[in-house]
Amino acid sequence: MRRHNRFAFAFLAFALVSLLGLARTQPLDAQGPSASLPPGFFGVDLRVGTNNVGYFGPDADADDALLTLAGAISLAWYFDNTNATWESWDRQRPPALRGLQRFLHGQPYFLIMDRPARLEWDIPVADRPPIATSFNLVDGANNIIWLGPNVPPEVAFADVLEHIQRVWALTGGTWSLWDPAIPRPLRSINDMTLGVPHWVFTDQALNNLLYDPNNLLGYLPVDPAPPASTSPTASRSARPAPPSLPRRRL
Repeated sequence: MRRHNRFAFAFLAFALVSLLGLARTQPLDAQGPSASLPPGFFGVDLRVGTNNVGYFGPDADADDALLTLAGAISLAWYFDNTNATWESWDRQRPPALRGLQRFLHGQPYFLIMDRPARLEWDIPVADRPPIATSFNLVDGANNIIWLGPNVPPEVAFADVLEHIQRVWALTGGTWSLWDPAIPRPLRSINDMTLGVPHWVFTDQALNNLLYDPNNLLGYLPVDPAPPASTSPTASRSARPAPPSLPRRRL
């Protein structure tokens, strides 16, 4: 309950807008499982407003990572799942006063745009970190990039489904929702989508979940996940609202 209270405090009021765009999505490249990036993720088209995007460039200072957005971006936000806190990059502030100093490969970020632009990166295959095959979820809110096949949340989280409260994704400027309490025909998320950030809400910590337990994308086989760890159960909201960024600049 404590984590959820902190999360509710962090997520203040305004509704997110704008569309996450993923360009040049291609089949798995010929190098198979040794290639660490989801193939085709060379850049992201961004629209005016708020975009929740996955960053697949090299680890870099925020100014360098956002170089292709110069003059178009006003703010960037990163949500620390573990601590339920926000870090921000603000072009109006001196670099020393920006809380978000670096962009890390494979992490999701909110980018607030004043005009359309394209975030691009170039990272040689040899320099790409190994692709993640598993992930952890904390008790509460988790902003994660989905790196498994396009499958319904019921399949993606089949082994721990009773602990998944809801899943949100920002598409077309609108929040889409999967919630087990909503009848299936009324759920606006049908599939978890490769390379797209999703907000996953849980009622306990879940560790070593597999993105691709059935090897649907041809990744190398991995060992089965150990039993999920447990932590105190948190209450869920009767009427879930989509995530929102902090109202003020940090």
